[in-house]
Formats: sequence, C-alpha cells, structure tokens
Amino acid sequence: ITTIYEGNENYTRVSEANFLTISNNLFNITLNQTLNLISIPIILDNNTIPAIFGSNEIDIYSYENNTWKVYHSNTSLPSNLNIIESLRSYFVIIKNNFNLTLNWTLNYLNGTKPSLNLNSGWNLMGINSLNNVKIDSLITNNLVSVFGFNGSNYIELNPNTDYFIPGKGYWVNMNATFTI
Repeated sequence: ITTIYEGNENYTRVSEANFLTISNNLFNITLNQTLNLISIPIILDNNTIPAIFGSNEIDIYSYENNTWKVYHSNTSLPSNLNIIESLRSYFVIIKNNFNLTLNWTLNYLNGTKPSLNLNSGWNLMGINSLNNVKIDSLITNNLVSVFGFNGSNYIELNPNTDYFIPGKGYWVNMNATFTI
C-alpha cells in the first residue's frame, strides 16, 4: 500500500487486513490475543505504558542494546520497561483482543526528528512515519537481514523491494552500527 501524507488534510488509510488504521488524526493498531510485534510511528505526549494501554492485562518486551526489557501489568512481577518510544518495536502479549487508538501529530519536539542507533547484531525497530518506507532507503549501510512477524511466523524481507510499514515492528540484523 502506498500513501502520501499532505500537511494536515484529513484522510483515511487501512493497511494489511485492518491491522493499522489512520483517520483524522487517530491512529489505531489492532492487537490480537496472541503475540504482536508493533511499533508506534508517532511521538506521544504521554508515552508511559499505562497511558497507552490502559488497564489491559498485558506483557511487553523490548530488545535494546543487546538486553531484554519487560513490562508486566501484573505488579507482582518485576518490570524494567516503563515507556514506549518511537522507532523502537515491542512484542506485546495481551489477554484479550484490543484496539489501540491514539491521537497523533507529526510535530517533532524542537523540530528534531527522533533517531535510533542500530547496533551490530540484532535490533528491534519500527519507523517514525505514517507512510510505508522502503527498507533500503532508510537503512543504507551495514544491513545483514530484516524480519517481520505475522503473529505466528517470522518472514524475511527483501531490503531492495520490501517496505517498513507504520505500526509494525521488525528484527533488523546489522554488521556494524548505523543510525536511522
């Protein structure tokens, strides 16, 4: 699916069997009662996990700098992940199907677009765009492989022909550090 975002015009877009819907400054990701690999392609005013996911029974995993981080809504379990960041992706396990709906803006703090350092080895990442982004146009050096996730299987993507999709998360293997 190819879309073009033009200023503040209202538009509706639905991608990949209703996984992601963007309409009139609302951003919606459908989370299934399975393992989901998602990213938030917008900057949120409040990016704490309870503010985003509410009171849902949820476990969230992130892989940052060769270390796993986790959030458990069950406060009797230890957690070391508190916020959701743009450009990162997260494994989300939720007890019941849930539509994650957020108000969005493309205004960057102080006019600075977020960046992410991809380390040598495996990284979880997403994109900071409401449009699909061709993989080799975003990661121009040091890329070994990219895998998406469809809820049950990993799918290897071709950087020359495939796109990163807003709201989806990806495993990216690098042979050296690269900043997006």
